[in-house]
Amino acid sequence: MKVRIVTQANKVVGYQRLENNSPAPGEFRGGLIAGPGQQILEADLPEDFDLVANPEDIHKKLAAHLHKKAA
Repeated sequence: MKVRIVTQANKVVGYQRLENNSPAPGEFRGGLIAGPGQQILEADLPEDFDLVANPEDIHKKLAAHLHKKAA
């Protein structure tokens, strides 16, 4: 699954699953944008990465993935 990750000062601020299909005519989609001092990255992650007990765990898993990608 592809995700878009927003970071600020090397910390995960948020993420969004990216859809593979185009919206139907008349259907709208929103997306994340980077604010001042933020950065957006895209990553391929396993489909079950976000099956966790609480949102903080998702951010920890995303942060670990970003550090691996930078190395």
